[in-house]
Amino acid sequence: MSVLKVFLALSLLALCVSCTTYYVSPFGNDNNSGTSTSSPLRTISKGISKIGSGSGGLTLMTGVYTGPGNVGVYLSYSISINAQPNVFVSCAGVNTAQAFSVNSGSSYTYNFSNFTIQDCYTGVSMTSGGYYTKSVNFYSMNFKNNTIAVNTYLANLYVTNTNFTQGTYGIVQESTPNGAITVVNTTFSQLTRNGIYAKYCSQDVSVFSSKFYNNSDSGVYASCNVVFANVSVTDSRALSGAGIYVNSSVAVTVSGSRFEYNTVSNAGGAIFLGSSSSVTLTNSTFTQNSAGKGGAIYSQGPLSATNVTFSSNKAVAAGGAFFCNNGQSLLNNVFFTYNYAPSGSAFSCNNCVSFDSNVFFQGNSADCQIVNQVVGDEE
Repeated sequence: MSVLKVFLALSLLALCVSCTTYYVSPFGNDNNSGTSTSSPLRTISKGISKIGSGSGGLTLMTGVYTGPGNVGVYLSYSISINAQPNVFVSCAGVNTAQAFSVNSGSSYTYNFSNFTIQDCYTGVSMTSGGYYTKSVNFYSMNFKNNTIAVNTYLANLYVTNTNFTQGTYGIVQESTPNGAITVVNTTFSQLTRNGIYAKYCSQDVSVFSSKFYNNSDSGVYASCNVVFANVSVTDSRALSGAGIYVNSSVAVTVSGSRFEYNTVSNAGGAIFLGSSSSVTLTNSTFTQNSAGKGGAIYSQGPLSATNVTFSSNKAVAAGGAFFCNNGQSLLNNVFFTYNYAPSGSAFSCNNCVSFDSNVFFQGNSADCQIVNQVVGDEE
């Protein structure tokens, strides 16, 4: 991960290695040169026009940016927008749909770092067009109280050290074609809908070392492969799958992650997998999640779990820890402790379950319900 961070830092630097940096301040003047902190411009759009189609960077000086020229800004070419501490771009009270819109172009790269975008319908939106944007990157950003913080289209999206809070959606990828979404060390909290909504994604959604907590819908809703590594999902709610919801034939991989105190009204307190999706779990824990079926997991495809603990999960109907409706479940070094459901308080499966080795049951009201067959031994 450290190599990746160094690479990204160098990439950010390379974009502006020989470019001019322009400075903007809420107390500046658009008649200034903008080339120093002592002579800043007043509006972000003026800084953008100064850079034009050449190589350039923009530094926002401390303050609040709002009103014409500071929101509803269109970015036509590659640019890096950085900021000093305590910079806020706000759409509050402004008749505009978004703070920034980004043009699509096969060679364009856009970098945003170190400031807050708040109170907008859309914080940053990628426009439709005939070319893939090379990449749109967010470093140490804050998105607060936006309806859609980032609307991505035709772009590879990279997000690191960023917070999405108190809005509706975090990241939305609703149209095709599109690029990969990669999220690192990022927090999604107090959102009324999804942290990442990728209904029509065609490339992977990958989340590393990140947190989802106190949200009112699935952390990730996707129709493509999903990777969770060292991720926590806690105190969240949804109709199904408070952590991950997929409803197409894709692969979900979860490692080193924990799902705790999540509640759904339908199926899969932590993870919901529909349409023959498969899930591979390693070195992860599921604790005190609850659902109608599958207190922690509801799966309509193959499930593989290695070094996984299911503890104190609850289902109203069946499958205290997990409910499998199709496909084989392969368990290795898995612990089921104090899970509850009227039928199969450890798990309930409508197909084959293989116990490779070291599958432990303790304190479950009724260990398992298996409609067809069991392969292996319960230890």
